[in-house]
Amino acid sequence: MQSLDISDAKATALELIGLYHLAKVAEILAHYITDGVVDGEYQIQELLETRFDRVLAICEETQMIQLEPLTRLLAASAAQMAENSIWTVTRGVNSRVSHFVRNLVDRDRGNKAIFDVLPPQRRVLAEKGLLGSSRRAVVVSLPTSSGKTMIAEFRILQALNQFSMDRG
Repeated sequence: MQSLDISDAKATALELIGLYHLAKVAEILAHYITDGVVDGEYQIQELLETRFDRVLAICEETQMIQLEPLTRLLAASAAQMAENSIWTVTRGVNSRVSHFVRNLVDRDRGNKAIFDVLPPQRRVLAEKGLLGSSRRAVVVSLPTSSGKTMIAEFRILQALNQFSMDRG
């Protein structure tokens, strides 16, 4: 009878450890979304994956079939949130963009702070290269309240940066 109690205690302890790792994921993601950095790290994907892998290993060992699908869903959601973060989309462009992003996030953190970008903004800024140094003309056609103004602000910053670099 005592061995049954020990195995139950082990499963309960492992479940608690798994929940601890999920809580750490929430903490890591919150710090990154609000500050763009976690413990000096600007890339948090590995931190998130490590925590989720630990939870999934615990789920496998203890046969916690209710927690595994939730963990996989949270892992996908956390990865997408990190990818859509304004910090990820604008990282490494130039100092003007970094300063602008810091101001967007710091401005009235309680009400109107911007921490992530909308899918159309992400496509234009990161995937289509609007933040790059190309001299392409860009036409943006999006519905109302879909982020055109912020796209234009970033393009203006790039034009100012190019103007400074060309001394013209």
